Amino acid sequence: MYVIWLMASIVFLGLAGYARAAHRPVRFWNVTKDIQVRDIHKYNRAVARMWTVFAAVVAVIGLPLLFAGQNSAWAVIPILGGMASAIALMVIYTGIEKKYRIF
Repeated sequence: MYVIWLMASIVFLGLAGYARAAHRPVRFWNVTKDIQVRDIHKYNRAVARMWTVFAAVVAVIGLPLLFAGQNSAWAVIPILGGMASAIALMVIYTGIEKKYRIF
């Protein structure tokens, strides 16, 4: 089960690599139109850092799956941690967008 959890974490690391290498602003909420930012390089780097930290958090949150047996109460930690980290991801991105977006 932890292997699947790590594969999800690797997908998020892939998003971080894509964000770091992108020459246009990376999108988060809206995938149909580009957003206007002051400094594309700094914005993309901040988004890449956000995805990298999120990938690390996802990998760490899934650690109880390594040691827990089937139908263990420890499975609650990845579930609740995943929800909390996803909400934190949204809050952090909103701050990044607020900092770099041109209105």
